Order: sequence, then structure tokens, then C-alpha cells
Amino acid sequence: CRPFDAHRQGMSLGEGAGFVVLEPLKKAKERDANIYGLVIGKGASCDGYHMSGPHPEGEGIRRAMEIALKEGNLPPEKIDYINAHGTGTLDNDYIEAKIFQEIFGTHLPSFSSTKGFTGHCLGATGAMELIITLWAMEEGRIPPNLGFSNLDKKIGVAPEIEALSKPIYSALNPSIGFGGNNCVLLIQKNKDKIEKGFPHTSISSLTKLAIWGAGACFPEEKPAPLSIPFEVNLPPFFVYQLSRPLSRGDYPSLKWRKWSNTQRMAMIAAKEVMESLRPFWQKIPPQERAVFAGTGLGETGHSGEFLKKIFESQEKEPSPNKFVNSVHNSIAAALAIEWGFKGENHTFSHDYLSFELALWGAWQCLNNKSAKMAFLSAVDEANPYSLLFGYPWDMWKKEKVKLTPCQYNGEKEDGLIRNDFKGTVLGEGASFFILGPYNSNPEIKPLAFIQDLDIHFFPCYSSLEEGIEKEALYLEKKIKTLNLESYENLLFLLGANGDPALD
Repeated sequence: CRPFDAHRQGMSLGEGAGFVVLEPLKKAKERDANIYGLVIGKGASCDGYHMSGPHPEGEGIRRAMEIALKEGNLPPEKIDYINAHGTGTLDNDYIEAKIFQEIFGTHLPSFSSTKGFTGHCLGATGAMELIITLWAMEEGRIPPNLGFSNLDKKIGVAPEIEALSKPIYSALNPSIGFGGNNCVLLIQKNKDKIEKGFPHTSISSLTKLAIWGAGACFPEEKPAPLSIPFEVNLPPFFVYQLSRPLSRGDYPSLKWRKWSNTQRMAMIAAKEVMESLRPFWQKIPPQERAVFAGTGLGETGHSGEFLKKIFESQEKEPSPNKFVNSVHNSIAAALAIEWGFKGENHTFSHDYLSFELALWGAWQCLNNKSAKMAFLSAVDEANPYSLLFGYPWDMWKKEKVKLTPCQYNGEKEDGLIRNDFKGTVLGEGASFFILGPYNSNPEIKPLAFIQDLDIHFFPCYSSLEEGIEKEALYLEKKIKTLNLESYENLLFLLGANGDPALD
């Protein structure tokens, strides 16, 4: 990996992990915490341009940097160091360096990419490079840009190639992801005179949210055995699955061919509502349209096909398209590219809570006026890789694999699954919502309002009975806060899924 070098030839993958504790500044001071740095600004955007290539003018990363500097109330000349994204790819490094020079001009600070040390660790990279930036501040030393030896005349500037001792009080930490996602953190060294921190917003302070439009796609047939194209000695798995191939409608065939099934499902869910409300959402500037997606499993289909090809061809024929679309944020990115969303773009992947957390993120974004409209999607696919990831290629020993398929016998009584059914049936589908602040547009009537959102994490209980009792008390208390005159029209949608203890 040779970031910013004239002879760079691409990124080198790495692996790793980063763990950072974030806390409101006031609380950290109250408990006399060891504060390594302060997040005083952040900027997020999406190019809405291409799944793997940056916008040719660097529009998205420039906007993210400018937002972070504005939020932190710091002029460019006050930045001491940039821990650049620098992947060693031709276009990415050129665009990133170009934006540095446009924003900082003659005040360009020291910059370097630390991927020469770590490789590109994909989802772990952002946290790892934030930690390296905090370490650089603590040590007063700028990390060198390993692998750089030849100046790229097209770029025209060089990163630091030796460890440079220098006080660092303020630093920028940009990250650029597949799908045109851009995020920039503005970090400041902890000093007693600094009182500003990133504003903290509690869920209870959020304003009422309007749902302007909604769409969904889901299976309509009863569960059927999932076809598993591997030699595995397992009983059949029954799943709810949309009919294959998925219908592309009037989406162009070239786009449809490149999209994964999860992306296709999101597009199906979005199509009708986006077209019917086009005059409404097109009035909002692209950079103020945010996207939030929730997916519990992510791109298991494309990830599995990519790995399958790697193993079968002995690493000779990897699929670039499937690699790019294997990341969790590919769903939100595809929506942004298709419909021209250039604001914040976030994906939440937290198992059963993915949609709720994506909704919470969209609500925060609208409440903070970071966007005027949010597009929310939740997607998950049922496929063999969801069940058997890594099994057919000896990525773990077969005798250690414990998979218990649901014991569904294909019958129904009174429209409900039989009482003797045991286990959870895997399903798939997608939903799509257009959200905005309450009373933000008098031209159309909202479908509904979201009045409150509460995400509560219960501790591990000593017994199932104790858990049931405490969760019931929590729900009872929560319902009372709604101040409803009557419970007659109150509908509960529960999380029962065939797991006896949960149900």
C-alpha cells in the first residue's frame, strides 16, 4: 500500500479492531475521566455518484470537511494535522489531496495516511485511525506515510514521510467509503480552557416526526424449503422468500444486473412512493436529503458469492462488483445514487434492532436540522449464506457447526402457524419511508406521525420469570407516559418469532 505515491497501484486489505469510549464532556469531567480528545465537529455526506469511484470534483468529501470545520467553529489555518483516508488507489488519493489544497490553500497542514502501517481494515478503519490521531496528539508526533517515495506531479504535494515531532491541538480525520460515503471528524486535544463538545440530544427531546410516504415488498407465499447449493448433511430449512427472479419493473437492466438482491428489494419498496411524491421531495436540495438504512445481516448474498469465487478460483477471479456490494452500507448507497440523495448516509446493523436504530438516527438528523428530509429503509434477505456462511469452504470445522432448522411442516390452521411449530422461520423483505419534521410541508397529508421512540436495553436476568416481570413493568410505565384517554384503539405489534423463551 503506497498512499499518495506516484506509483501507487491500489489498496492492501488489513484487519484489526478499534474501541473508543464516547461520553458527554460534562459527565466525563464529573467523574474525573482521562480525556484523550474532544470531538468538536463532524461532517457527513454522500456523493450519490458511484459505488466505488469518488465524485470527479470531490464534491462530497469537500462538503463533509466544510461542515466539520463550521460545526467546530475553526478556520482551516487552525488545523495542525490531517490523518488522511489515503488508500493507495489512483482516483481516491488524487481527489482527497485536491480537496485538501482547495480548502487549506497556503495553510495546508501536515498530512499522512496510516494505511501503510495497517492496510485498509474496512469497517474497523475509522475507529483505528481515530485512535491513531488521538495517540499522535498525546505524543506530539505526526505518523509517517509509509510507502511514499515518489511525488505524483498531478497531486503536487507530499505527505509526511518521517515521524515529525510537532504539537497537535486540532486534527481532521476523514473517512471515505464505498457508495460515496464521506465522514469527517474534527478532533481537538483536551485542554482545560476548551469547554465545547459535540451537542448531546436525548431521545425525549426529539420533535414529532411525520411519515410522508411508505412502501414495502415481502413474500406472499407460505414458507418453502430453501435450496442450498452446497453439499451439507442438514435437514431442509423453510423460509419465507420472494419469488425469484425479483421483478425489475422499469429499472434499467444494466443497473438491475449489478444490484444485489437486498438492493433490488430496497428499490422495489421505494419505487412507487418515490415516483408518486417526486414533486414533493425534489424541492429539497440534494445535500439536505439524508438516507438511513437498517439491516440485521447485511449483504450475505453478495459476500457469499464473492468468497465462493475466491475459494473456487484460488483467488484468481474475484468479482469487483460483488466485492463493492458486499459492504453493509451498499443498500443506502444504491438508494442515494439512484435518487440523488447527497446528505448524510448511515447504515445500522444491530440484529433485531437495526430498523429502530436507523429510525432513531433519522430522527436525530432531522431534529438537529442536518437534513430537511430523511429516507429510511430496512432490508434483509433469506439465502443459503445467511444460514451457512463459511460452512462449505471449511472456514470452520464441520463437526462444530450447530444449526437447528425450524420444524415447520407446511400446514396452517386458521391462518396461523401451528402450535406445535418450533423455531424461527427466516424471512426476507424491505420497507421504505419518507420522513420529515412535523408540519414541515402543508401541501400533502402525512400518512401518520411518530410521537415517541424508546430503545431500552435490558440486563441479563437470573431467570426468565424475572425478565418477563421487569419487561412488563417497563411497558406499563411507558404506556402511561402516552397519556391516552382510552386503550381501546391501542395496537401492539410484538416481537414473537417462534422462539419459545422470547415468545
